[in-house]
Formats: sequence, C-alpha cells, structure tokens
Amino acid sequence: MPMDLRTGGIDSAAGLAARSVSPLGHQSPHPTPQQKVDQSTPVEGPEGAGFGDGSAPLLSMYLAQAEDMDRRMVENWKGDADGILIFTGLFSASVATFLGNTYQNLQISSQDASAFYLARIYQQSASENGSHVPIVPTLSDPSFFTPSRTTVWVNALWFLSLVMSLTCALLATMLQQWARHYLHATQTRYQPHKRARIRSFFAIGVQRFRVSWAVDALPALLHLSVFLFFAGLSILLFTANLTVFKVVIPWMVLCGSLYLVITVMPVIVSNSPYNTPLSTIAWIASIRMSLAVLPAVVKALTLMSLHRLASSARSLQMACLLRFKRGPIGNAEAAAMDMSSQVDSQALAFTWESLDGDHEVEQFLAGIPGFLSSQVIEEPTAVLAAVDSFVNREHIFDGALSLVFRTIRSGPITTPARRRRCEVSFKTAFVCWDYWSDWLHNSWRNTGVDHYDLLLLCEELAKTPDQDIAFVAQCLAAAIIDQATPEELIRVVPILERQLCISQTTLYKYVESDVGIANIQVASTLWFIRNAALPYIRRHRRAVPHETRVGGLRYPHDKIKKASPDLQNEFCRLWNEVARVARGQGDIGSAEGVLRCLRRTYDALHNRTRLGGPPEFLYIGHPISSYPLCIEDSHHHTHRDTPQDPASVRAGTELAPEGRIRTRNVPMGRKYGRLSARVET
Repeated sequence: MPMDLRTGGIDSAAGLAARSVSPLGHQSPHPTPQQKVDQSTPVEGPEGAGFGDGSAPLLSMYLAQAEDMDRRMVENWKGDADGILIFTGLFSASVATFLGNTYQNLQISSQDASAFYLARIYQQSASENGSHVPIVPTLSDPSFFTPSRTTVWVNALWFLSLVMSLTCALLATMLQQWARHYLHATQTRYQPHKRARIRSFFAIGVQRFRVSWAVDALPALLHLSVFLFFAGLSILLFTANLTVFKVVIPWMVLCGSLYLVITVMPVIVSNSPYNTPLSTIAWIASIRMSLAVLPAVVKALTLMSLHRLASSARSLQMACLLRFKRGPIGNAEAAAMDMSSQVDSQALAFTWESLDGDHEVEQFLAGIPGFLSSQVIEEPTAVLAAVDSFVNREHIFDGALSLVFRTIRSGPITTPARRRRCEVSFKTAFVCWDYWSDWLHNSWRNTGVDHYDLLLLCEELAKTPDQDIAFVAQCLAAAIIDQATPEELIRVVPILERQLCISQTTLYKYVESDVGIANIQVASTLWFIRNAALPYIRRHRRAVPHETRVGGLRYPHDKIKKASPDLQNEFCRLWNEVARVARGQGDIGSAEGVLRCLRRTYDALHNRTRLGGPPEFLYIGHPISSYPLCIEDSHHHTHRDTPQDPASVRAGTELAPEGRIRTRNVPMGRKYGRLSARVET
C-alpha cells in the first residue's frame, strides 16, 4: 500500500481518491464518472477540511503570529546555547590546567614513597650489620599519608566547578536539540486547523515544563561554577603566598561586589539593562519579603493608632501584590506607560536623528499631523515639542522647511514627487505653528532660496484642496511681499498681477514710491485676511491654546495711514466682518485672535491712543465687546456697513448671524483698480 513518507503511515483517503483503481487492482488511466464526482466535490469532515474551510483565516492569523514568536524564542535559545558552549570550552580548559597541578597533592608523591622505602631498606641492612641508622624525619610513612585540609578544599571546589561547567555545556547542546525538535514539530505542512492544534499542543508543553526557566538556569549554573573556581583560587593563594593573595583578592572582591550590584539593579530600576541570571530570583525574593513583612507592619501601626502610616503601609502592600502579579517585564511595561511623554519624545528624537535621505524625512513629516491628532498619546503637542531637547540636529520644523528649500533648489515642482514633498512640509509647518511665526519674521531670508521661486511655490500650493496647506502658502506669500524691498517687488510683479489682479503698469508705478509700496503691501495683507484668515476662523470656531496661526503675520499698522482710501475702507469692512464672527463665537473663539492682532492697525487708522504696555498682550483677556465696529462714514463710501442700531454697535452688543456673513474670494484689482490715481509720486 502507498505510504506517507513523512509520517510513515498509510495515505489518507483523500490521497487514495486521487488515484482510480480498476476492479482487477490495476490503476486505471481514466477516472470513472463516480470518481469525477468525488474529485469535484469538496470532502467534508475534519480530515477533509481544506483551505476553503471557514476556520482557515482565523487559524492562519494565529499561525502567523505564533511562527514569529516561535522563531524569536528559538533564536534566543540558540544564542544562549552558543554563548555557553564558547565560554565553557575556554573555562573548562583553564580549570583543568589548574587541576592538573593540584590534584596530585591529594595522594603521596611517588618520589617521597620511594625515598621512604629506600631509607627503610637501608636502615634494615644497617641493623643486620649491628649499626643503627635513623630515618630522615622529613620522610613520612605512605601508609599514614593524609592530604592537608587546604588541598582538599581547593580540589573539591575546582573539581565541582569543572563538573558544573561541563554539565552546562552538555545542557546547552541539548538545548539546541530541543529548539530544532520544537521547530520541526510545530512547523509542519498540514492544513491550518491541524497545524494550529499541533503548535498549541507543543506550546502548552513548553509552558508546562518551564523550558524558559531551564534556559535561564544554564547561565546561572555557569556563573556559579566561576565563583567556585574563584573561591578555590583564593584558598590556594592564601596558603601558598600571602603577598600574591593580597594582590589578587581585591580584584575578586571588586568583581563579586559588581556582580551583586548588577543582580540587584533590576529590582530597584525597572528599565535597567544590567542583570544577571539571579536577578529574577532576587526580584521575587524582595517582593516575597515585602509581602511577608508589611502585614505585620500594618497591624503594629494600627495597634499604635498611627492610622495614616498604617494606610500608607497598606497601600504599599497592595502595590507589592500588584507588582508580584505583573512580574518583572510587566512592571517595566507599566513604568514605561507612566512616563509615556518622555519615552515618546525620546522615541521620536531617535527616529528623527536616524533619518537619512529626503524620502525618509518626507515619510516622517507625513506622519506628524496624524500623531498630533492621536487619541492614545498623552499631550502629543508637548511630546513633539520636547523632541528638540533630545536631538543634536535641526528641529523638526526647520527640517520641514529645509526639505522645501532643497526641493526648490533642485528644480521646479512640476513633478508629483516634488509637489508632494512640499505639501508634506507645509502641512508640518501648519501643525508646528509656534515656530512658524518667528520664522516668518526673521529666518526665511537666510535660507538661500530666491524669493521669486518661493512665491511661485506659494502661488501653486495656495490652489491645493487641503485648506491647511493653502493657509500656510498664503501666509508665507503675504509675509514675503510685506518684507520685500523695491528691487524684489519689481521681480515679482508678474506674480502680484495674478494675485492682486492689478496691471503690471500700475504695479511698476507703485514700486517707484514709498506710498505705492505701502499700498502693495497693505493690499497683500488684506488679501491674506480675506482669503486665509477669515476662512480659518470659520473652520476653527474654538480657539486653540496659545493660538498664533492667524497672528503670525505682521499686520500693517505702520502702513495703513499711507494706504489709499479704498484699502482703508476694505480694512474697516474686514474688521467689521471679523468682529461679527467673533461675537458669534464668543470670548473663546478663534476670531478673537485675529481681532487682537488687527487692533493696532485699527487704532492707527482711527487715531486711537493706547494705554501703554506690550501691544501683543494689551487686549488679551478682554471681552469681545471691547472690539468695536467701525461706523465712520468716511470709511464706508465704497462698501458701507449698515448696522441696525448705531448705539448698540458702539456698545458692542450688535450680533449678526454668522450664516449671513460670506467671504467672497474677490481679486484685489476689482476693488483697487483705481489706486494708481491716488499714488503720490
């Protein structure tokens, strides 16, 4: 009968069904109709269940995870066994060398025995001749020989050390065999339900017979053999030569003390990388001792009416019991969870420092927005901010902008890869806005990137569907124009024409005078307020703590008086619109941040005087009613706001439904096409 080569048994019914046999016992080359039906119909039952069985997906998932766990476990076993075999080979040879010289002291020397018997023969010969010859006193009778106690102890300790080390070598060899047998038994080519059952069967055996304890015991046994050798060596040196003993024994004491400290360190510090095979035993002993002593302490404190101390001792007892249930690894994991912020920051810092290449930087930056919105990370913003204290390279925000500048210098962003890289960097800049506002004011000129190329990038990314990326692009474009020199403005006139919808001829006239430049910069800032700031405060109704996104730009408080009346009117219209949105949101809305940043410009335009103090903090904490609407007729001859009750507007009580306020994305040229007539040359 056909045999299964792997199991040594008879083929299963499914295997025999694949072969059609004639009534005479010969194999038929053509299957019968009944055999065709049997081959086309799935075999049911536990023996015929194939990969189409409903249990296959779940059991395959179990097998995938179990195989990975078994592979790592077996690799650890083999690694420990290899290290033990190498060490025991060297150590056993050293001990055997020492024993070759000392074990002879356990019995009388053959030379001493020969000398004693020769002396006896000589004495007897002399007695027969009538003379008396005494035996030398140093020659002892071999029949009464007894080795010294020192010799016995030295040889006993060294022989025991040698036997223990050889035993460790034998067990390490067996451990390698156990690992191969376990893999061979669990990684079969059966169907999933059979493989899962076989693997679970052998895994239960590994847990039941504590194989992990046996693996941990081998290094402990080897360490014990080393200490036995040191003990015998110290006894030998003490009796042989006191000077040599004094030289060697301090180093032995130092090594023993260091070993003791390393053994105890995991008991005190959960994440200590130093440990010995006895560390687990020391940890269990400390917990057991605490659980044995603390109940008596609690009882004694209760009898002494020290209830507060008794409560603290009882809490400590419960904590020790919880630690004992968790085990050493579980306590280390719990400690890691307790200090999650620091651990997460160090993990991100390690990842950031290990990045090599723009593609890895891009991948890292792409994950930052999702990290900041995580629900399982405690205070992800603080975690990301703390990364800077653990790294030796540039900050994450600087790295994002450096990626943009390298991309710009490498060529135009027409390729999808370059555009995606810039979008990822701008998205990171949006979520790291605390660094963005300072960079807008001071650092962008030091990047080595031409401002014209940077404006082209902003113009392109402002059209992206992602509103956060478009917001960053619009803010950066407004900042570049606000800080541009006349020579730089001349270069970007084509971009300004597309952005502000003002003819190039008019723009070139503006650049010729300070008033014209002020008009361009004010118009660009108002364009940012209308197309970026207003949509932002409507998307983010509730203010984020330390909200600075809409305040990162320098608002034109020092240029508004030079601007044309149309621009001043547009500013007042935008001020009123933002104020209405703010009143709809309340004192904790994001629109209040815009009003706070625009307040200096509003005061400069309306000739208001300040009470002193830092301008950026003057209105923090003031209610929304402290930001009035502009009702001056001279500021509304182009687009008049018509509040229902001027008295209520002055009192700050007029509310307009937010749904009726619309932000129209109107090019600036439609409103300010007549600015050239008002430019003073």
